[in-house]
Amino acid sequence: MVASDTVQGNITLRLKDVPWDQALDIIMKTKNLDKRRNGNVIWIAPVAELIKSEEEEAKAIAQSIKLSPIQTDYIQLSYAKSADVLKLLEDSRDSKGGESNRTAGSDSLALESLLSARGSAVSDSRTNTLIINDRQQNIDKIRRMIDLLDVAVKQVMVEARIVTASTDFSRELGIKWSAKKLGNSPVWGGDFQPSFDLGVDLATNTAGTFNFGLLKISDYMLNLELSALQADGHGEVLSAPKVLTGDKQKAYILRGTEIPYQTWSATEGLKTEFRAANLKLEVTPSITPDGKVQMALKIEKDTVGTLTSAGYLINTNELETNVLVDDGETVVLGGIFDDIKQNQYEKVPFFGDLPVVGALFKNNTRSSAQTELLIFVTPRIVNDSVSRNH
Repeated sequence: MVASDTVQGNITLRLKDVPWDQALDIIMKTKNLDKRRNGNVIWIAPVAELIKSEEEEAKAIAQSIKLSPIQTDYIQLSYAKSADVLKLLEDSRDSKGGESNRTAGSDSLALESLLSARGSAVSDSRTNTLIINDRQQNIDKIRRMIDLLDVAVKQVMVEARIVTASTDFSRELGIKWSAKKLGNSPVWGGDFQPSFDLGVDLATNTAGTFNFGLLKISDYMLNLELSALQADGHGEVLSAPKVLTGDKQKAYILRGTEIPYQTWSATEGLKTEFRAANLKLEVTPSITPDGKVQMALKIEKDTVGTLTSAGYLINTNELETNVLVDDGETVVLGGIFDDIKQNQYEKVPFFGDLPVVGALFKNNTRSSAQTELLIFVTPRIVNDSVSRNH
């Protein structure tokens, strides 16, 4: 224990069973003193003297920083973009801010919070490299931060199956767009996924509305059901695209056609133009720490409407939702119905045209069927070796 030369005087205390550190605190509080610990050494001095000493020490450190040599270091990033890292660092600057340190070029950003007053940093987008000019201590601090940020992004394989099927198929598969229970595994439907099982069988939604549900079925069984669907003639798998995307990176699947129509103007005359009628699925997967996948889903379904003088009308249905699923679990989007009406006319030549008795030799059959568009979305988290193979 070391006391400053300015610490003088006497004090009388009567203490019993009081630890020495508590007794010391009482004495310092009484005499307007304070202490600083450096390892096993305690320095005791008046409060004003300690403050003055710390201010002088801070000035000495600042002067040492000014006199430290400036070095140049090149840090090439592997996964993160150098400009993004610079922007992130600039946004996290301290409240004092500072004068912006921009060099000529759009990729140069200021790093006042990590760089010294004499330091500077430039980003080279072509080589994805940071060029840093500063003291070695500041460069080491930036390197430690980059080691935490410059990591590989996890990959997610998103598989979609676009199916048109009879409405009976969806019921047989257990996909009713209402709250119900399929065996011991709940299947949710409607506009949102509830956190509980309602335990009732509600009526199905009306045609033309979007719905979704969670299908707890293995990939093998789902493929088997879809194969049987096509074999029995109850539907068709229109496409089964796959897309590999990064964690929290948007991916989309587009399927559609261009509808031609003709327009006329006095300047250009008769002209053929096109309007798009697409089925578009946007998926933004986010991997949670417990290995699940949070998916932001957006689906747009366009159908060709009636023909007007301005061209075909495009009927658009759109759904945007978020759903949390296990790795490999399937989300089902559906509820788009199409009514297919057929009018078949048959007759026996000559006899069908006879008056009165001709009705016996001809037949007019009308039939209608309803099909539903189902979209099965299955996310799978892939490891590094799988992502490299793709």
